[in-house]
Parts: sequence; C-alpha cells; structure tokens
Amino acid sequence: MLFVCAKEGKYVAKIENNGVVEENEETEEDGKGIPRKRARGCSTVKCGCKAHLLIKYDKWSSKWKVTVFTDAHNHPLVTPSKRMRMKSNRHMPKAVKNLTKAYRKEDFEKRWIELMKENGLESNEWLQQLYDIRESWVSVYNRGTFFAGMNTTRRSEGVNSFFDGFVTSTTNLKEFVVKDDQALKRIVKRENDEDFESEHKFRIVNDNEFLLKHGAKIYTRNVFNKFNDEMSGVFHYKVEEVGNANGIQSFIVKSKEHEVKKFEVPLDLQTYMGVCECQNFEFVGILCTHILKVFVRLDIDAIPDHFILPRWRQKANKFRIIDSEGLVHDDGKEESEALRLGHMCQESTKLACLAAPSNEAYMIYIEAMNDLSKKLLKVPKNTPNLNLIVLDPILMI
Repeated sequence: MLFVCAKEGKYVAKIENNGVVEENEETEEDGKGIPRKRARGCSTVKCGCKAHLLIKYDKWSSKWKVTVFTDAHNHPLVTPSKRMRMKSNRHMPKAVKNLTKAYRKEDFEKRWIELMKENGLESNEWLQQLYDIRESWVSVYNRGTFFAGMNTTRRSEGVNSFFDGFVTSTTNLKEFVVKDDQALKRIVKRENDEDFESEHKFRIVNDNEFLLKHGAKIYTRNVFNKFNDEMSGVFHYKVEEVGNANGIQSFIVKSKEHEVKKFEVPLDLQTYMGVCECQNFEFVGILCTHILKVFVRLDIDAIPDHFILPRWRQKANKFRIIDSEGLVHDDGKEESEALRLGHMCQESTKLACLAAPSNEAYMIYIEAMNDLSKKLLKVPKNTPNLNLIVLDPILMI
C-alpha cells in the first residue's frame, strides 16, 4: 500500500473538446463555440513532491511492515494548527455528521453519548466542557430563533469574503478606509444587479407547479432558488394524518427512503398557521420541505402571507439614495422613514463639516437650522409630535 504527499504530482490542464458546443452557448459563423464564461487562471497545490511511504502485509507474521519511507518534501510543511485546512483532513466521520443533522435536542444528546462511548471519550474533560456549553454552539438549540440560516462559521466566512480582493495582511489603516469604500460600492452594485435580475427576469416554472409559480413571483432570485430546493424534496416524503384537536390538524411527514426520519407538522386548517419540528422557517425564514408537502396534500396553491418574510420579497429595497438632490423612488413604493432619516443625517453631516472650521460659517449654519426648525413645526404630521429645539450658538472661547 502506497501513501504519497498531498502535493505529489504535477497540475495537468483539462483538454478542451474542439467543435463541441455546450447547451445555451452561442455559435460564430464559422461554427466554433463561444464559451459563456471567460477562462480564469487557477492555483494548484501540486509541486511534484517525492515524499512517500510504502507498506506491505507480511502473511507469515500477519503484520504490516514499512518497506520504503522517504520524507524528502520539497515544500514547507503545514503546521498542526492549520492542518484542518488541508483537503485530506476535511473528512467528517459518519457519527459526527449525524450530530449535525439532529433536529431535536433529545436526538443530539443521544447521538453525542453514543459517539463518546464508541470512541471511549466519556472521561475526556475538554469534550465534557464543550458539551456543557452546547446551547451556545449547537444549532438545534437555537433553531427557534431567526438567523437567516447563518451560524458562527458561515458569518465569519461571509465577513471575510466581503473584503476579498481588497484587504490583505499588509494593508495599513489609511488604505483600509479606501478599500472599505470600494468594497461597499461593489456590494451596492451587486445588490442593484440582483434587484434587476429578480424583477425583470422570469424563472422557468411548469404551469401545474402553483406553489413554485407563486414563489417565483414574490421571491428574489436567490431566495427562490433556495425555496425551489425545498420544493424539490417534496416527492421524497409522504404524509399521514394523525389527529385533529380544536381545528388544529396534525400531520406526520415521513421520508420514503428512511421510515425513521419523520417530522410532526400541526396546522390550523382555517388560517394555515403551522410549525414543523425541524424549525427551518423559524431559523432560515423559508418554508421547509415538510410543510410544503402538507400544502401539496391539501391542494394549497399559494404561499400564505405569514410564511413570506418582507426581506425576501423582490421589492424589499424601497429607496436608493443617489445624491443631495433627494431620494429616488423605485416603482412607486411607499416612503421609508428610516431611509429618509439616514439621508437627512448624511446631508446634515456634510454641511456641519463645512461650517465647523469657521465661526462665521458656524453662525450661518445655526441660523439656517433655526429657520428650518420653525418651518418644520408648521408642517402637519401623521406621526406623534416631536419637540423641535431651537439651537443657540455655543460660547466661543
């Protein structure tokens, strides 16, 4: 049996198939295909390392023996603290995977005990301390709280990806301010592009898939893709009615492949209010496959409003602040007090920075603010009355 270094061998580029045009690709007049995406360069871990280990089984002694060992690495070795970043160390044992798939607290605690017994770790002090604070890191204990599907690891990865290509370990504070502004502009541009894609490009859905058609109409493109993933799993489950109490019908949704995998879904047949044991909607904000399976069983063709979060709708972004001339309304949506307040604070700060260096400019600013306060007091309000304070010039020393 031969064991080699993870960096053994050389990188070999993939051979392109000339003359073969993939689906949805354009074709030039000469018949050659035009690729949809520009080919990008990539990195590789392969560097031709010759380190290896060869062992053979000795049938006479019934033992494995090392016959060849070469540790001549031609690259820096990975430190133990960074070993988990290597591809060969990313394997998760089946027992550990079962822990991550637990939807009930009892299931997690039972599987944890089984895992400890199987590996003889019942007396491990560090693991016991980790188990004692399980409510702070195990998602099953927090699935009833809305986190948009984010956990601690994913959030860290999201923040890191925000600065990808802009900030490095050698970036100083002055450069960071500039790069941060550039990263923000990139995010705003992506959001604008996503809004356009969601509102002006239509998802392809079959006519008889009514729930999907409704989801495609209201959800943004990315959220619809997640909703579609949940809908695609509906056909792998079956539903059984188990009881009705005070108008609340209880359903048991079972997996067709694994009978043990089942979830209880109590549902109000009048308002269609319900909850699933997996708590996917409470944690992610998108209906789970199990509730959708019940909806299909009851011939519900539209997603109830209480299961649609405003943040996932196509027109969730109500305003875009362009410049000091004012706010730009998108498709005649209702006004947003929070965005108006943010825009006014932004413009007021600009004027305050211009007036601060000079006492004369400062007096003009205060006088203008007092005049503005008197005018605003005369404007009728629909919101509770706020006391506007007339500003007095500060004592200049």
